[in-house]
Amino acid sequence: DSSDSPRNDETILPTSQSSVISSGTDTSPVALVIRPASEFRYESCCNRILLYPWPGLPRESSNLEKESWVRGKLDLFAVASVRALGGLMKFLESKGNEIFTQSSLLSGTRILGLHSYHIQVILIINYGNIQQLLFYKLQKGHLNVKDWKCLYESLSNLIIITEVCSAQDNTIDAFKQMKDGKNEDLFHITYIIQRTLDFDQAEREGRFVVKPGLDHDLDDLKRKFSGLEGIMNKVAEMELNNLPSELQNCSVAYLAHIGFLLILPPSDELSAYLVLSTTFDELDSEFGDLLVEIANHESSIMMRLIEDILLQSQTVIDLVFKAFYIDVMLSFSNVSRELGWIRPNLNNTGDYKVKEGRHPLYEVCNPIFVSNDIDGSLKNFPVSVITGPNSSGKTAYMKQIGVIAYLAHLGCFVPSEAMSFRPMDAIFSVAMVIPSVTSGFSTFMSDLNRLTVAVRGSTSKSLVLIDEFGSSTYQFDGASLLVSTIDFWTSQVEAASPRNLNESTLLSGGEFKKALVTHRPLTEDIILRGCPLVFASTHFYKLHDFFQNPNNVRKLCMDTHQEGDKVVPLYQVIEGTSQKSYALQVAQASGLSSAVIERARQVHGMLTPTSVPSRWSFIHNSDEAQKCFKIVKEFLSYDLNSAPLCDLVSGIRKHVNETVNSSSVILFMISKSPSCYRLLCFHINA
Repeated sequence: DSSDSPRNDETILPTSQSSVISSGTDTSPVALVIRPASEFRYESCCNRILLYPWPGLPRESSNLEKESWVRGKLDLFAVASVRALGGLMKFLESKGNEIFTQSSLLSGTRILGLHSYHIQVILIINYGNIQQLLFYKLQKGHLNVKDWKCLYESLSNLIIITEVCSAQDNTIDAFKQMKDGKNEDLFHITYIIQRTLDFDQAEREGRFVVKPGLDHDLDDLKRKFSGLEGIMNKVAEMELNNLPSELQNCSVAYLAHIGFLLILPPSDELSAYLVLSTTFDELDSEFGDLLVEIANHESSIMMRLIEDILLQSQTVIDLVFKAFYIDVMLSFSNVSRELGWIRPNLNNTGDYKVKEGRHPLYEVCNPIFVSNDIDGSLKNFPVSVITGPNSSGKTAYMKQIGVIAYLAHLGCFVPSEAMSFRPMDAIFSVAMVIPSVTSGFSTFMSDLNRLTVAVRGSTSKSLVLIDEFGSSTYQFDGASLLVSTIDFWTSQVEAASPRNLNESTLLSGGEFKKALVTHRPLTEDIILRGCPLVFASTHFYKLHDFFQNPNNVRKLCMDTHQEGDKVVPLYQVIEGTSQKSYALQVAQASGLSSAVIERARQVHGMLTPTSVPSRWSFIHNSDEAQKCFKIVKEFLSYDLNSAPLCDLVSGIRKHVNETVNSSSVILFMISKSPSCYRLLCFHINA
């Protein structure tokens, strides 16, 4: 992706061309083409991908089906990937026939498939390219005064870091590497910047200014320029004597690239006046290019300084990376010591066990944070389903599981009493987030994209965290997708057992990477890569009744204590299943109106299949309510199977005429038959 500006193309192309050629071992010629940025706009690239007739996509698919198919193959949230693929497709549309000369492609470049690959498998990092990127502005000489000051301060601080590390214990490898680095090169770069650049004067003038005493020729030019003001004042006095008497004063100005000018004060009487003087010709010939010469001289000094810095740039890069490493390790050490974290242990069983685990941020913000154990076992219960009421701590517990695992893989101590784990190849998070309005995704589609990535990319060495999946769609649809996904994973536990093990259908992590590198398609016959360690939180309490392999699923819930109508969350994970969400109690505790809570309770009773809704009416007049009750009583006591319906309607119409302050009444009745329930609705006019 590049700018539409030809100037930027000319600037970027040589550097990128050399980077591409130098980063590979193949000596064949490399053609690097710069395409305009308009071809990489996210919206147009996304539409181009969604509308393309991909192989494997049914011909009669609707636009919605095409979109769902593509989202299952490609994460459209990955903006860089979408722009790269869309730009490549645009390029192949126009230039494909020039690249592929086979007869089968002469009618247009066909794309044979769409597959996702892990970047850590196919990417080889070239630190020489990183160096070019970091020093790109320096190479082009595009540094302003702020950049120079930032560079100098960074190098000075890096010197302090190396001196501090030199005084530390040499048995620590990180300190020893900083001490044994080419520190003399770092001192040399810092010295020449400090010796060359006059930061105070540069900030005042807003440009690169060389210190006095560094270059004698430059000093002579600056001395000559500093005395120019006196010469200009004398010339102005001389020219004033040659001007008409009505002009009382004048001045001489000097402009770079133009020369010297005589400035006259504004006057109503003087409309135009032409001054011809040989004095200005002499000034122009002697001092006219003075500022240009100073600028050119300082520019040449700056370029020599940049060349010296670039010669030692690799030393700076190495020391910066070492300083980064020490900074991270010191941060880990400080937070671990201050918060009482412990060192995790490794195992080969695949278990992920944490005793008295804590969330590193929540425990700092909340002094009474409740710790919880984490017990994940690939042999016993690879899947753990956590249920619990609203605001009981399910999401915090899910985050705690992921953060502790991530910290352990970084090499940091963890917030717990004890921890044992096997290194994981990936951590997948399927949590509900609010999508951007520009993405065009619904909340549920965003959740599905994350779930698809987890299903397609997880292995038996992965950790998958699913937080309340399906809550953004119809409850039965969300629950069915969650159950089927968990069944897909637990079925791989059965497939991996000794009696069902089949090498042709089970891929290890290494085999999966090999399939990616060799561009082997991920078809259904090789998709089984073992069951990952899964933790899923949900409000679907009856999920356990539908699992195909319930023996592989652990039932966990968040403990609560109920005091009358109030529910107190204990934030403790226990064995079992929660049966209530206590949403109304949580809403009441949040300050919602009591009238709204009462109405919600009545609607909840109507929506709950196993409960009988309580009697409820908008009528506040007791006499009218009593008369209406008679109508309802007669209606409920009527036997539809033995008496004609017209008699019921006549009786109700009689009550409507006599008692009710309304012109009509609507009645609903549920009639039970041996095979079904019937809902009857009557609208009876007076």
